[in-house]
Amino acid sequence: MTDDRDPVDVLAEDFADRLRRGERPSVSDYASRHPEHAEQIRVVLPAVAQMEQLKNFRKSAPTVTADHLPDRLGDFRIVRELGRGGMGVVFEAVQESLGRRVALKVLAGHSQLDPERRERFIREAKAAARLHHTNIVPVFGVAEHEGLPYYVMQLIPGHGLNVLVNRWKDETRGETAAHARADSTVVGRGRTKKPREPKPAPPPATDGPAFGDWALVATIGAQAARALHYAHQKGVLHRDVKPANLLLDERGEVWVLDFGLAKLANHRGLTETGHIVGTLHYLAPECLHSQADARSDVYGLGATLYELLTLTCPFDAESPAQIMKQIADGDPRPPRTLNPSIPRDLETIVLKAIDRDPRRRYASARELADDLEAFADDRPIRARRESAPERAWRWARQHPAVAALSCCTVAALALATALGWSGYVRTQNALTAEARKRDEAEALSKKLKANLALSLEAFDRVFQAAAAEEGPRGPGVPRGGPMLQRETANRATVLESVLAFYDKFAEENETEAGLRFEAAKAYRRVGEMHAWMNQPEKSAIAFKRSKELLEGVRTRRGDDSDVRYELLVWSLNAPVEAAAAEDRLLEAIKYGEGFDAPPRRWAVGTAYLRAGVVREQSRNAKGAEEAYGIASGLLMPGVDGFGLPPNVQAERMYARGRQALLMFERGEAETAKALLERTVEEVRATNGSQNHHQWDHLGPILRQLADFHQRGGDEATAARLRLEAQRLSEGLGFGRGPNGGGPFPKGPLKKKD
Repeated sequence: MTDDRDPVDVLAEDFADRLRRGERPSVSDYASRHPEHAEQIRVVLPAVAQMEQLKNFRKSAPTVTADHLPDRLGDFRIVRELGRGGMGVVFEAVQESLGRRVALKVLAGHSQLDPERRERFIREAKAAARLHHTNIVPVFGVAEHEGLPYYVMQLIPGHGLNVLVNRWKDETRGETAAHARADSTVVGRGRTKKPREPKPAPPPATDGPAFGDWALVATIGAQAARALHYAHQKGVLHRDVKPANLLLDERGEVWVLDFGLAKLANHRGLTETGHIVGTLHYLAPECLHSQADARSDVYGLGATLYELLTLTCPFDAESPAQIMKQIADGDPRPPRTLNPSIPRDLETIVLKAIDRDPRRRYASARELADDLEAFADDRPIRARRESAPERAWRWARQHPAVAALSCCTVAALALATALGWSGYVRTQNALTAEARKRDEAEALSKKLKANLALSLEAFDRVFQAAAAEEGPRGPGVPRGGPMLQRETANRATVLESVLAFYDKFAEENETEAGLRFEAAKAYRRVGEMHAWMNQPEKSAIAFKRSKELLEGVRTRRGDDSDVRYELLVWSLNAPVEAAAAEDRLLEAIKYGEGFDAPPRRWAVGTAYLRAGVVREQSRNAKGAEEAYGIASGLLMPGVDGFGLPPNVQAERMYARGRQALLMFERGEAETAKALLERTVEEVRATNGSQNHHQWDHLGPILRQLADFHQRGGDEATAARLRLEAQRLSEGLGFGRGPNGGGPFPKGPLKKKD
């Protein structure tokens, strides 16, 4: 049986087994025997050794316990143990000379035997005592008692953020169990049986912050970041930032504590031994190579915020070696994939803080604090980087006429076409004239392909400009006035003038399936333009040529998703006889099987929507209702927050409206009303965040819901809903198009003659 595990993991397990048997294996020996993994071995095996030492310490009875410690340490009377960590044990004590309660941190038993750690404990405790900040636990002093080093801190009533995370995890498990109990049956193998009752979930805590308070998480992070920046300015690095070392007091203030692994930034000595220091789950990648600076503390705080948002660490695995490999080579999952309710800006801040490359992180903890405070105050953050598609979308909404863009893109198209044709001619002449110049011809061929790619990109920009229209294009929405149609006619002429070149080039280069594919898309777009201008003959010719090219490309590529998507779009837009409309739409749906990305899924939803319209016109109410239901489920935003464009929003509302009307007509009045009420709540819940057009479609839904209530005899509710729709109409400009400006007809669709 072969072992498919990572070779370094296997070596790490062997190394750990030898340590447990009492051997002292050499890291250098492992590296020399496995030179292909030497770099990873030198990073992973020392960490494994430290983990095994920590396990041995925890298994053994430490010398510093409540039983073995004296009742007093100098002026301090020990009251009780508060907690323990890798460097020491913390006790609550009373300073009798001042009559105040304090916290004492005593060097752990295993560290007392290590002179290096003992000296580091004292020196770095003194360094922490230099820090005086609102959010750093003050250190009052450092002393020894009978050779036992300890330092004195202010006693802060509260608990670590790790306790808060564990409480939130318990509450989340409780909600999951409650949902499980709500399911009454489980279906399996054709039988229905009662599910096993889960254990009762623990009751949620009534004190302390609740999970999902994103402003609180940002405030906690900002306070900790300010404290760390202050420490960095004083030349002190924490090096062990994690939830357990951030204390949340009873007032909701955060305190940074436990500088047991801190080091002076300008000191080269005991803390630079080449060992990996810190807690592995929150360790910055550069710390694996004993390199740490202020950005390493930023990473630790970012990892802590990641856990507060998702209730899991950025990296987690069964063995330390696997965790270290993930930290060194991988990227954590974006928090919104684990919890979609996390705000996008807060996710952006956290991902920047835990970037694997320190150069791409926040340069200082202060910059991290600034962005977190900006988020908490609902101000723009600096970490946001606007993508090119977002900039293009905003520009298009601000310039609907695109008159100036048309001229610029046509000029770019002419230049790109000339470059492509010139490169093609030069390449053909070089290949046929002199075989000895093959190297030059090959270089020219590469340049040709680059020029052709530029030409196709320019062609696509011209089409986008030519196809621009005002407003959504849902069912029932007009297609623009004569001026827009004249502009479209002029642009279609420009496009047709260059299509001949692409068509001829695609025919002469049949092996270039990509060129034929682009030519097919271009013909389909020109066919759409002619259809918009009511020129059915020209439209049919263009669509026919597009289908011929697509079938040829499909023969070469096979089941290619891009080709299937283009065939789906072709099926939705190409002219078809009324008798064959449903078959064409079913063919489009078959092309779209397996599509999951939002734009492609929406195209499949459009096909189901149109199938519902066709079935309703042919009096197939049941089939129409089923198609409308599937369409409304597909015409939804993406899981990553991908918003709905106006035309998709219009189609989704239309599908919901027709589905509800068919339900109502067959006697399911309450179900129909519930569907429309859910639709209204969904739009209100987004508060217009997806796009402002969804408010434009809410008025007709409210009026349709009012009709349902009126037909059921509830005049009061109907009047209230119509008043609400009227107020929306007056505030947002309803009443511009047919049916009151919305995409929904008033009554059942009539069958066409």
